[in-house]
Parts: sequence; structure tokens; C-alpha cells
Amino acid sequence: HLEVLLAKGYNDSEENLARLETFIAELSPDRVDVTTLSRPGTLDTASAVDDVTLARWRQALGSTTGVDRTGAAARDLPAKKVRAMLEASLARRPQTVLQLVTALGVSENSIHRALEELADTGRLTSITKNGDIFHALLGD
Repeated sequence: HLEVLLAKGYNDSEENLARLETFIAELSPDRVDVTTLSRPGTLDTASAVDDVTLARWRQALGSTTGVDRTGAAARDLPAKKVRAMLEASLARRPQTVLQLVTALGVSENSIHRALEELADTGRLTSITKNGDIFHALLGD
């Protein structure tokens, strides 16, 4: 099993992809997973790669990671359940959609719907940092 974690601007170059393709052909692992950051890294400048880059790497490396862009087994749950999970997660720290999908294991569409519902209540704020949008709960 080989897992490749991509960070935008650090290891997502075409040169790195070509080297990994060669390495994987030699290693011949039974499984390859290609993922990206799902929460803030130790460096403020480290962030997730975009969907296009992630999909290209997964295809090139023969990733067996599921359809969801985070590699998590996405599931659709009742909207009320997703919103409760989302609020509990955002109460701990601000997060991007990608981070929420990964942390909660629900589909991206479910996260977007829950965020829209929460925004309608006036309890949600969004913060842009290093090009990523982080969602946070406003205090009661």
C-alpha cells in the first residue's frame, strides 16, 4: 500500500509526478491512494491541491482511492444529521469544505447544503487564507 499526500506548491510538480510514476512501476504496490491536505498543516503556506490536479495525479498513478476527492468514503446522510455534525466540527476550528468532507465522511454536496443552511441562520462566517476559504461558526 502506498499513500501519496499532495500539498500545493510543495510536491505537486509534473517532475515529481513523473518520478512517482517510475517509482510505482518498480515498487508495484497492491494499492495506491492519492490524497491532499484535509486540515491546516504545520506550515501556514501548505494547502490542498485543486480538484483537477488531484484527479490528474490519481489517474496517472493508478490510484484506487474512491470517487470522493478526499479519498474518504463519502456518504449521504439526512440533512439534519449533516448539519449537526458540521456545527460540532466547526465549533472546534474553522475548516474548508474539503476538510469537512474528509472529517465527516459525507459527500461534498451534503456539506455545501449544510453550509448554506447555516449561513441562512447568520451563524456562519468565511475567512480566506492563502487562497483557501475556511468556514467558521460565529459566537452565540
